[in-house]
Amino acid sequence: MRGDEDGTGGTSIFVFYENARGQIEYFAIQNQVDRKGSQWCAVLQLHHEMLYVLQQLLSVATGLAALSVNYEFDAMTENDAVSYNTALRYNASISSCEKGSQWLMALHFLDLMPTVSITPDTISYNAALAASKAGRAWQWAVHLLNSFPAKSLLADAISFNTTLTAVVDAAHWEKALGLFDVMPERQVQPNVISYNAAISAAAVESRWQSAMELFRTARDGKLACDVMSYNAVLKSLELVKHWAVAFQLLNSMPHARVSPDVICYSMAIGASSGEEQWERSLQTWLEQAVKVEVSLLSGKSTTLAVHPDAFLDDLRAQVREALKVGRGRLLSPSGRALAGAGTVREAGLKTGDVLSWHRTQVQLAEVRSTERRAFALILGDGSVVTCGTPWLGGDSQAVQEQLQNVKQIKATDGAFAALRGDGSVITWGLPKHGGSSTDVQAQLKDVQELQATNFGAFAARRSDGSVVTWGDPGSGGDCSSVAEQLHNVQQLQATEQAFAALLSDGSVLTWGGHEEGGDSSYVRDRLTGVQELSATVAAFAALRTDGSVVAWGWPDFGGDSKFAETLQDVCHVHSSAMAFIAVRSDGSLASWGDFSSLRDSLFARELRGVKQVQASDEAFAAILSDGSVVSWGQFRSGGDSTAVQMQLQDARELHATRTAFAALLGNGSVVTWGHADGGGDSSAVQGQLRDVQELRATASAFVAFLLDGSAIVWGGGDCEEALQEMFRADLC
Repeated sequence: MRGDEDGTGGTSIFVFYENARGQIEYFAIQNQVDRKGSQWCAVLQLHHEMLYVLQQLLSVATGLAALSVNYEFDAMTENDAVSYNTALRYNASISSCEKGSQWLMALHFLDLMPTVSITPDTISYNAALAASKAGRAWQWAVHLLNSFPAKSLLADAISFNTTLTAVVDAAHWEKALGLFDVMPERQVQPNVISYNAAISAAAVESRWQSAMELFRTARDGKLACDVMSYNAVLKSLELVKHWAVAFQLLNSMPHARVSPDVICYSMAIGASSGEEQWERSLQTWLEQAVKVEVSLLSGKSTTLAVHPDAFLDDLRAQVREALKVGRGRLLSPSGRALAGAGTVREAGLKTGDVLSWHRTQVQLAEVRSTERRAFALILGDGSVVTCGTPWLGGDSQAVQEQLQNVKQIKATDGAFAALRGDGSVITWGLPKHGGSSTDVQAQLKDVQELQATNFGAFAARRSDGSVVTWGDPGSGGDCSSVAEQLHNVQQLQATEQAFAALLSDGSVLTWGGHEEGGDSSYVRDRLTGVQELSATVAAFAALRTDGSVVAWGWPDFGGDSKFAETLQDVCHVHSSAMAFIAVRSDGSLASWGDFSSLRDSLFARELRGVKQVQASDEAFAAILSDGSVVSWGQFRSGGDSTAVQMQLQDARELHATRTAFAALLGNGSVVTWGHADGGGDSSAVQGQLRDVQELRATASAFVAFLLDGSAIVWGGGDCEEALQEMFRADLC
């Protein structure tokens, strides 16, 4: 119903808003009338009329969603008057105010929500903040943001970023920096937009050191600094004519995958006191630059020029770009790691120095017991960080000081074991699951390899070929039955409850759970000339030098020795949790084991030209000679890749968790499929999966290492956020 039809005088309000078009605000009229002192009744009447009209408007379903920038309220018809008082429609109304910069209207909508028993939420306030920013009402934006705690609302990055940019646009630099500083106190993680606003505020205040520090903090936090970030820093350098740092920053942009724009070049020129002097400044910069040679262990090398005031981060980025290498450590001529965020000058580097780049091998291990998980990550410096269920090894505080120079980590279903560079072993987690190695600690010396059964036992192969075991006796923690024969061991392999050891003479010894492969007595006479061992959860397969295969253990899981005996000309054997697949020299496949997970095994046998095979718990995937990928087995474990089949071209590598697959393509991108909880859904990080150099997988998570040295992790179930936090550290 129209206001003029019910005698309320609503038409005057419609005409007021139609004529005002945002040019005259309600409070401006109120103040004008108050100054005259004789029109207070008119003001009160105007106020009541406005409230009435707004309440009527807020009850209109389709009208609220389609409020125009011009607020042509009198065009609404009686058919529009369908009342749906929901927070969604109020929020839509407030959001519509932003486009027309109608911040006062937005505040009225916000104030009216409680009058119809609707509590404004964070979305409501964020919409009002956006309208205040659009209307240049930065004071109101700050007021709204400060009111969040009193309203029992949690401000998010959008809340702060909207207010920050509003304050920066209004040239209140100190206020902006103060808002940025309070973000961590309000448990809000600043993002690149937050940093850009803060850097802009510091730049205008001519505090270039602060601007550079904010920029470096953002980059150290693995935020994707964009061209706006560089523009803001270059602006601060232009104001103080710090041309040397400006040129270095401009030079570092391509290495950070950011293309300089016209503004970047203009500011760099401006920092050199004007266009007429930039060539002289550039020449001076080149003369001051430190020229160093950086080499790889392969002998490949490059020469780089870097300014003494440049950050080591910039130098490392240039090394990765020039040598086309992934993550690693930059070492000084004396072998000292050039880590941290210092400058080239502070590191003592000088022209003529020869540096080296050592690629770091980061390793992630996982304990998985029913629905609980724990992870252990070896960082580039050999230290270890953990997360997840504390008693499963997610808490390594008791042994943290000993976890240095770690080379390998293995896990049972309740504990971790870490092999250090000096050949010693550190364990933690549930004692009965291998978390305590006290009884054999004196023997754990000169260890070269660790292996683990899933049900709680570890085995360590020493440099003299002997083996030390501990943990659950029934799962392989007791090797006394074969201890006298365990000499000259070349390889250890494990099922869930048994171990197998390949000796230097090609024979094999087994111990642990009998049904799970711990008893190999019935095939012992055929276990000769063995060159490789593979295992499912309950069976072993041995590949012999003549291309034949011997299998033992639980038949349903691949221990069917009769089928294995028929195989010839095999060059490699792969295993999932449930089955084996053999690759013949002609690229054809043969599979056996749990056929519920190999429903497409006949299809697999028809495949030719197989380059690589990978297995999850109950499925297989293969890269063919043309770079395409095929998969088969249980859908829940990645056996169906039809949803991403068109993307699976030019595949270079396949990796698998227990329930999902990931393919690294030739262009450096990654395609995933399978169970989302196990990493089969990478949509949340897909935009970051570019220039991937290496992929790794645990039981439930994938890790991608990028060309710039950063790492992207996904999967891991309820530990995904904790894993991402672990990888945010500077792993170089």
